[in-house]
Amino acid sequence: SLLKLRNLILNKFVTGFASTRKKARTANKKQLRRRSRYIGVSRNNDNWQALINVDQVKNYIGTFTDELEAAKAYDLYSVAIRGQEAALNFDYSAEEMLEIIEDYLKSTKQSK
Repeated sequence: SLLKLRNLILNKFVTGFASTRKKARTANKKQLRRRSRYIGVSRNNDNWQALINVDQVKNYIGTFTDELEAAKAYDLYSVAIRGQEAALNFDYSAEEMLEIIEDYLKSTKQSK
């Protein structure tokens, strides 16, 4: 959970999070227009959507106007589900990840 990971970061048991390279795939032209260079991100009409596989089931995270936003949303969900084993699009220091987690926890608290 994010709270457990937050505590690990605060207690300095986690020093950072490393990105994972997305595998290059061959695809036809139609597929290439929908593909993103980021893990868990694909084009959906004029927007970008983020999805994450959990137990071999795709789970919808959200739709974003910006590809980068979608990639960062994927990273948050990946860390929330898989912790330090998460496949990420970007490298994060422990401090950066802590800030992302705290912002997310604040936003979910306010929306209740």
